[in-house]
Amino acid sequence: MTTTITIPLDVDTARLYSQAPADLQRKFQLLLNLWLRDFIVSPRSLQVIIDEVSQKHRSAA
Repeated sequence: MTTTITIPLDVDTARLYSQAPADLQRKFQLLLNLWLRDFIVSPRSLQVIIDEVSQKHRSAA
């Protein structure tokens, strides 16, 4: 069973998602579903997770 939610995104991300082929959109949806579930049940605080993701992003850039 699935349900639909609305998540605000920046204009560029929303445009890229909307322009992606349907099969790629489904893959994004699956990935987002898994990420959200992991983040929600994680014993770590959301701020710690955000800091880790931000640090990884800066290291990759």
